[in-house]
Amino acid sequence: MLFLLRSAGCRGGRGGRVRAHLWEAGLSLAAFGAGLLLASLHGAAALLLHKQPLWFCVYCTVALAGLAAFGMGLSAGVRATVTVMLPSMCSGHGRKLLLLLFASALLTGPLSNTLENTKRAASSLLCGAELAANQTQELMQKAATPLFSVLENIRQISSNAYAVAGRVRGFVEALTESVRHVGVVV
Repeated sequence: MLFLLRSAGCRGGRGGRVRAHLWEAGLSLAAFGAGLLLASLHGAAALLLHKQPLWFCVYCTVALAGLAAFGMGLSAGVRATVTVMLPSMCSGHGRKLLLLLFASALLTGPLSNTLENTKRAASSLLCGAELAANQTQELMQKAATPLFSVLENIRQISSNAYAVAGRVRGFVEALTESVRHVGVVV
């Protein structure tokens, strides 16, 4: 098609040649943009799916963007190679590669998120159980506090009763001694 535009540009004069060169420059610019897009997609996949370090992804993306963008923008051979390789991603081997990428995305995304959520739920349940145990202990202490004063009063009463019982026993013993003494004297 470019050949047809160039040959038509030669017949049409100077305006046709300029148009053909502009068309060729537009194609090169579009290929340059496609190379940048492919490199950016690769960098985003490496960062988000494979959890690579940020600066490693930036350096690799810049290097790949330079090679892919300038290669596709300036070389028809690179454009042809990329054009031939992209549809092969939908072939049998390409499908296997895509399934591998999808499986790795699944493992790095939702499954790891589910595992993290399970760990957080378990720690939340443990925290709830500890909180319930602490609250139960506090309630038991609050319930026992009035009983402590009652228990102290009972202890005080029993010690007073013991003291009174000791005095009564002493009184009974004194009375018994007095009756014996009276019995011996009479």
